Amino acid sequence: MRAERLAGVVAVLLGAALIAASLRLVPAALHREAARAAFDRIVAAETAQPRVATALVRHSAAALAQHGKPGDRRRLAAAAQVRGDTRRARRLLRATLRQAPADAVAWTRLAALRYRGGDKAAGAAALVRALHTAPAMRRFAAVRAELVLRLWPRLADRRETRRLALRQLQLAAEAMPQRLRKVARGIGRSALISAAVAGPRRHR
Repeated sequence: MRAERLAGVVAVLLGAALIAASLRLVPAALHREAARAAFDRIVAAETAQPRVATALVRHSAAALAQHGKPGDRRRLAAAAQVRGDTRRARRLLRATLRQAPADAVAWTRLAALRYRGGDKAAGAAALVRALHTAPAMRRFAAVRAELVLRLWPRLADRRETRRLALRQLQLAAEAMPQRLRKVARGIGRSALISAAVAGPRRHR
């Protein structure tokens, strides 16, 4: 079993080395495909073999950052975040948004990273972009709703943003009411959940 695992690690690292060696020799399309193949292995190995994943990231991140699609960069950012490399994750998300400024998933992830990094103002700015780009987004509803609760003082000064934020809370309350109410109680914003469920006009 150990021998098979070692053989797998060697094969993955050898593949990464071949990708790295070919970066300057293949056309852009093949360059991109090689990087994407490496990234697929990163995702597969992320939890089981994080050291192997780290080695692959070094060879595929540069290729995808230059030639990849926005979705590729977002996936790399997610892998970097899992490994705890938040600086790389933020950099990849910003690159995604330069290419696709209407990517609501990237705005949402960037908002969460900025908030968790202690920059509430930047987190709120990214969350506002996420809410306006994709109102009532069901994907990442829990993440967006928790950010709304924690950043509410920075969101409530604009009427349209406030309406969109309350709508996001309403969606999350319908899908996962207990989890959301627990977060709201923990930060003293239970009334905000009640206002969202009742409708935006009830909140003052």
